[in-house]
Amino acid sequence: MTDETEKPARPTFPPGYGSLTPLRADRHGDLTFRATQRYDFARSLRAVPLLAEEFPKAHPYFPIVFTGQSPHAPLALLGSHEGTNAFIGTDGRWSPGVYVPAYLRRHPFALVRESAESPTWHLCADLGAEGFNQGGDPLFRDGEATEMTQTIMSFCEAFEKGLRQTRALMAELAGLDLFEPSKVEATQNGQTVRLDGFSIVPEARLHALDDAKLAGLARRGIVAILAAHQLSIAHFDEIITTPPPAEPGDVLH
Repeated sequence: MTDETEKPARPTFPPGYGSLTPLRADRHGDLTFRATQRYDFARSLRAVPLLAEEFPKAHPYFPIVFTGQSPHAPLALLGSHEGTNAFIGTDGRWSPGVYVPAYLRRHPFALVRESAESPTWHLCADLGAEGFNQGGDPLFRDGEATEMTQTIMSFCEAFEKGLRQTRALMAELAGLDLFEPSKVEATQNGQTVRLDGFSIVPEARLHALDDAKLAGLARRGIVAILAAHQLSIAHFDEIITTPPPAEPGDVLH
């Protein structure tokens, strides 16, 4: 029996987004935007999605891991505990010289499919984010998207294309049984800090492939991408030094 007084579930948005509103010239003709170079919206995000093509640029700065459950997805690990991001300063700016994942660079914009079955995508924005109607440039002029909006749209389209390619690659790696559950522990100030619930692709599993499969991955540049992931694991020690939570132990979801 359904409770007719039950309220509908609130919509969920991607991490870091408070809302997503489709942008339309007839409704948002006066809307302006100015990029702020601040990342306060990501201060509590300890992990964000990462595209496979980003691995070579990202691996010198933070661990690249994969979600523990299928379908596996790559993540940039930015903090060792819920609510911590080691790369955002008190002024809201990203650590100088450190690679910023495309997921964060596209904020507060995103492409959203009209429906699960529809081929139509809409450019949406978190209109509560910093940067809107603060003396910036218009998103629309004379009923048409401005050059700035077209550039934003192109970036979001490239992100979605990279996301599709990444998902296809993860499915291929899963089919080769390359993912392995992993965890890392360290003692900090007498407290055990544990990261769990994620997967890695260890060299041993990659080298266990037959020559034809391994050569095929190498020719397509996938071995190099996985090498960047494997090199990034060395940054666990740096990430795990972020402030501990109130209770010992933590699980990465």
